[in-house]
Amino acid sequence: MQLRFAGIGFPVPFTGLQANYVFIFLVCYVLARILFGFLRPHLPYFNRIQKMLDECGESSPRMESPTDLAGGEKAKLSR
Repeated sequence: MQLRFAGIGFPVPFTGLQANYVFIFLVCYVLARILFGFLRPHLPYFNRIQKMLDECGESSPRMESPTDLAGGEKAKLSR
């Protein structure tokens, strides 16, 4: 994108400054992520996946520390 958009400056309203394509891309990306975060619970596919994750999370034990990954009580006793 550098070769294509390097010479283009986007005027920033009320400041008189110009922004390059990297700044515009990052602003658009952040806004898209925020919008997707608000819309995700209402989208059919993501709503179904979130329900499955919530159901699975309730039945699985909660990890308290990294030693739980190594076997829980067995890892604590072997020290």
